[in-house]
Amino acid sequence: MKRYFALVILVIIILSSPVQIVNASEIPVVDDQKFIITIDGETIDFSRIGSPLLLKSGRTFVPQRFMSKYLGYNGHNPGYSEEMASQKVWMNDEKTEVEMTLNKATVLVNEEERYIDYLHDGEPVLDSVPFTYNEKVYVPLRFICETFGEKVGYKKIDGVHHIEITTKTNSQELYDKYYYDWEEIQPLAGYITIKGNMVYFTEVEIVEWKNRKRVKELGLNENDMPNGYIIINKNKETETFQLADEVEYTFTDINYFFVKEDEGNLRYTTSNLDEFLKHLGVHNLNDIPLSDQTIPYFIKVQDGKVISITEEFKYTI
Repeated sequence: MKRYFALVILVIIILSSPVQIVNASEIPVVDDQKFIITIDGETIDFSRIGSPLLLKSGRTFVPQRFMSKYLGYNGHNPGYSEEMASQKVWMNDEKTEVEMTLNKATVLVNEEERYIDYLHDGEPVLDSVPFTYNEKVYVPLRFICETFGEKVGYKKIDGVHHIEITTKTNSQELYDKYYYDWEEIQPLAGYITIKGNMVYFTEVEIVEWKNRKRVKELGLNENDMPNGYIIINKNKETETFQLADEVEYTFTDINYFFVKEDEGNLRYTTSNLDEFLKHLGVHNLNDIPLSDQTIPYFIKVQDGKVISITEEFKYTI
């Protein structure tokens, strides 16, 4: 069932595309700074990926590789031309998509434009931008971590910058705040079929390699998740939900049913059930028994009704 997705090539931006190189002398870096950065108490070794940098603005930037290797924020080219893609950095998880442009102070977070950094008086910081330095792409540590729901603590001790990152996978409070938004909305992951106005659902657990605590609990290793994740069937009984009057359906329109080939971004959101079913119908995905399905969907349930269904492309390959 997943074979057709192979036609769309995921590109890890920066690793495979040329980037705009900025002269190192143009970057306002504070020299000879020492960092100790931990993630959930584990000290990170920067010897292979490049050292963190402190800018004169007081902000810490890290190599883009740090975000993908240690926090699991991967990115892919959503269809831009090679020339345009060479100036972009993408990061995403199942809830948030961030698109940055090299040497630009604004970013897109779930298609909403915002500045990376602000002064205390609310004015944007125009020189807080992703950049290349010594042939590596650097991105803002705090902005990205907090955008993805992590907590960042900072102390300077004896001239050394200590940065402590607490991930949402190791903090129930952060996890709830990020995924539930403190609302009475229940987010679930699982296999679905839609019949009329009803959603039939079996829950699964998606364990990513970055969730080291859960990986250890399950006794998993990298060979168990060649794509960076593993889907575990929870073996629960099939649940039934009614579709709400207004439902948001989000998916990657690889068949160009609703987006044009020259638009670049294939991510498509609609409230039209027929459009979502047309997307599923190309390979009869909605007709596959729940027990035989392999592609999970993320649904949000409020008051017993489904208010959104989201397909995440990275879990389809």
